[in-house]
Parts: sequence; structure tokens; C-alpha cells
Amino acid sequence: MRSFDTLTFCKSCLSLAAAAILAPGVAADLSTISDFGPGEPGLHPSYSQSAYVSQIGEANSLDARQSGRARLLVEQAVRNNDAQIRQAGGANRVRLLQIGDGNLASVDQRGTAQSANITQRGNANAANVVQTGNASAIQIIQTGNGMRALAIAR
Repeated sequence: MRSFDTLTFCKSCLSLAAAAILAPGVAADLSTISDFGPGEPGLHPSYSQSAYVSQIGEANSLDARQSGRARLLVEQAVRNNDAQIRQAGGANRVRLLQIGDGNLASVDQRGTAQSANITQRGNANAANVVQTGNASAIQIIQTGNGMRALAIAR
């Protein structure tokens, strides 16, 4: 009788794990953890790489590197989060939202027609954006006290 209960429990666990892995909308490329590799067919055909990252908690860190035509959406919440993003190529897009205190955002884009949009809500947050190339756009929105922002386009 005990082996039957164990077998039933294992089947239930496997079913739940499969459902969690196959659940739509978990990541931009249909995987639960994005590998920042090529996008899945049919989702974002105009981008060679597309990724969505959501981190909730304290002291999360993201180091993202993309090349080619790429899009990255990042959400970090709570405090002391760090996002380091590097993109090279043409028509890259970054959208970064950080909510909480003591967050750092750093974006380095090299190429043409780049776009960086950073929104930080909280206190003592810092944002740095460097773009090298032509026809690029930078938008930094910060609400709170003790904010620091640096934007360089060359």
C-alpha cells in the first residue's frame, strides 16, 4: 500500500512540474529562465533575442549581455538590486523598472537606433546610461529622494 501512495505522489509532482514549465507567459521565450539566446519562433520575429526578467526581493543582481537586434524587459522590486545591461548591434531596446530603495541600473548600448527606458521609484537609486552610435534615445524617470542619474550619448 505504501508504494502505491509514493507512486501516486511522484506522478502528481511530475504533473505539477510539467504544468509549471509549460505555463505561458512565464518568460518571453517560453522558458522559465531565459537564456538570452534566440527568441522563440512567432513571438518576437523582428528581434534576434528577446528576454523578460522579473526579480523580487533584496540584493538581486542581473548581468545581461545581448548582441544583434535585441529586446530586454527587466523588473526588480524591493531594495538594493543591481542591473548591469550591455547590448551591441542595431535597434536594441531596454526597459527597466526598479521599485524600492538603493537600486542601481547601468546600461551600455553600442550601435545605432538604441533605446533605453529606465524608471526608478524609491530613495537613493542610481541610473547610468551610455550609448555609442547614432539615432539613440535615453529616458530616465526617477521619483524619490537622493537620486543620481548620468546619461551619455556620443
